Amino acid sequence: MGAAFAPTIAAWLAANWGIHSVGLYLSLMAVLCVVSLLTMHETKEVDFTK
Repeated sequence: MGAAFAPTIAAWLAANWGIHSVGLYLSLMAVLCVVSLLTMHETKEVDFTK
């Protein structure tokens, strides 16, 4: 079910507000992805066994 989440939202947006809203949705998700990548911390040296 997780893989069908984005296409379901895109189909609903296109049906209600037109295809341009799908582009805006995908752009917003891309920006959020970049922000999350830039704010992550390196965990290479962290000991997770403690």
